[in-house]
Amino acid sequence: MSGYNSPLTAFTNFVKEGGDLENDQYYAISLIMKGLYYQLYSDTFGMVPFSEASNPDITTPKFDTQKDIYKGIITDLDQAITLIGNNTTTGSGVNLLAENDLFFNGDMQAWKRLANSLKLRLALRANGAAGDDFSNVAASEAISSGILTTKNALVSRDTEISQWASAVYGDIWHNFYGGGHWNLGFTMVDLLRNNNDPRLTKYANPSSGGTIVMTKPTEGENVSLFDKHINFITELLDNSNVEYTKTSNSEGVTIEMAEDTYYVGFPTRANGRIKPYLDTNLFAKPAD
Repeated sequence: MSGYNSPLTAFTNFVKEGGDLENDQYYAISLIMKGLYYQLYSDTFGMVPFSEASNPDITTPKFDTQKDIYKGIITDLDQAITLIGNNTTTGSGVNLLAENDLFFNGDMQAWKRLANSLKLRLALRANGAAGDDFSNVAASEAISSGILTTKNALVSRDTEISQWASAVYGDIWHNFYGGGHWNLGFTMVDLLRNNNDPRLTKYANPSSGGTIVMTKPTEGENVSLFDKHINFITELLDNSNVEYTKTSNSEGVTIEMAEDTYYVGFPTRANGRIKPYLDTNLFAKPAD
């Protein structure tokens, strides 16, 4: 999730009011792209982090209900529709999107129709669901404002069957992070470990452990978040009954733990800010 949310959040912060490239039309596009993503993600998984997902101070953002996510998306879409208004382009010069827009070649009225189409899709899927109190109004507003009829929001897929030209066909296992650095999630590992389930050793190899060095950043937002991130990791180790030593100095923190001994599950839904400190050696790996 963070692989999409983090770049989208970075782009949003770049073009929003006060950003380095402040542009309300780009900002409208970011809201629509956010809606497209979260609608798909929520339809796939139900409750997912939404309202807190882009807050760098929150390491484990809460799960929002699908109803709240739908209503939040519609609120964002309404803002985007208002911002676009009668605009046809994103601006001029460096602000002109044009051919860099893979969907609509910079046509903001097409983006507006996409926002309304997504709003209508959400309304139709929510209609009749328990607690629905917004779908009828949302559907009427979307149709009256104008939906896509002659254009589609499509990006052509690369049909070349090559793991380098198209990752769809790639070797996911060995290429991931440069060599198959997969870890097992804490949901399964904790359940098996805490219940002394003999299947744990069949599913997982223990954490590689050893010496893990976490260097404190000298600039950027992670400077103020470093202590919070380290506390999060040590809490994971404590909850997994790991015996370890932690040494701190001005340059960062070093954690020493026994090699190939403990089963520690990888935290899911952690935001992208903490990812540099989630060393793969801390966590259990899939069994051979």
